[in-house]
Amino acid sequence: YFFTTARPLLSILRLSQALARLRFAQEVASADVDEAIRLMYESKRSLFDEAVPGQRSYDPSSSIFDIARNLAAASDTQVLRVSELETRAVMKGFTAKQLRDCIQTYADLNIWQLEDSDQQLRIV
Repeated sequence: YFFTTARPLLSILRLSQALARLRFAQEVASADVDEAIRLMYESKRSLFDEAVPGQRSYDPSSSIFDIARNLAAASDTQVLRVSELETRAVMKGFTAKQLRDCIQTYADLNIWQLEDSDQQLRIV
């Protein structure tokens, strides 16, 4: 990681605590720290992306999450079929493993919940 001074480390700590509070948890989980580090990384990376207009680069999980969010907005529902998300993600060039990793990552963070034998996602 590239966070070597006290200020970014404290920011990661505070973000991790906030993510735990969003889950109504009393303790910070490692998934909270991982998400805080990812948020810090994306925040720093977005500064460089703004220098090149029209170009945004995300990690695969963030990109797949954007696809899911756009699908939910387009269908005006909070429940998505995993097969539909998989079709869209594969069309955009993502692998099934990247999709599974994304689904698991955001499920661990309680951003969405898996339902119907892991065939549907409910965005919380």
